[in-house]
Amino acid sequence: MKPWILSCGLSLLLSCHHNHKKAPTWDCLPAEVKLEEYVTRRNNRNLTVAEKLKELNTYCDEGKLFDGEKKELRFFRPYCGGAAPPADLLWKKSQELEELQKQYTVIVMECHVDAKALPQ
Repeated sequence: MKPWILSCGLSLLLSCHHNHKKAPTWDCLPAEVKLEEYVTRRNNRNLTVAEKLKELNTYCDEGKLFDGEKKELRFFRPYCGGAAPPADLLWKKSQELEELQKQYTVIVMECHVDAKALPQ
């Protein structure tokens, strides 16, 4: 095979792959979710929404957020009140999460304790 054919073929393949990949923009992030919000704690530090989105290789397409596996992404907020919630509320929230996880990649916005308030 001639070297220029291989070179052009590889170039065409790379440009095709590059054009197919979506740019990592998060214009479609739901209004109630902020990039600087904490998702969870990992390695003694808070992981933000922005960091989690990068980790999942997310992108926006037609106003929806998708992960790197092309699965639509949703956010879920469990009950984070100070008092013990009624049992039916916990059941309802767990059912809601279960249903979301059947169809979407779900980022659970965990309840957090301020890291500064934790004993050293």
